[in-house]
Amino acid sequence: MIPKKKQKEESIIKSILAEEVERSKQMESLYKKELKALPKGSIQMKKIRGKEYPYLCYRVGRKVKTEYVKKEQFDEVWKKLEKRKQLESSLKRLKEDRQIALRVIGK
Repeated sequence: MIPKKKQKEESIIKSILAEEVERSKQMESLYKKELKALPKGSIQMKKIRGKEYPYLCYRVGRKVKTEYVKKEQFDEVWKKLEKRKQLESSLKRLKEDRQIALRVIGK
């Protein structure tokens, strides 16, 4: 038989973890919304007539698309791609943490 104090502590921990699961669902929704606004892919340099030009390369289905990135847009596109990587990494950790919390709760 589990003492009442121990049961109360377990229920408090489970309720905190349940709140964390809900918070992580909300965060996941926000991350996904932010990701939709950011470009996908990576910057590739192409050499044309001896000069290098930056192109944004990404997939659409099975095809690889490339778009020229103007000099004045390069820094902005680069920052957005870096932000996308960070958000994707955070989203992955968020999902892993939620799975752990769900296992502890018993769901």
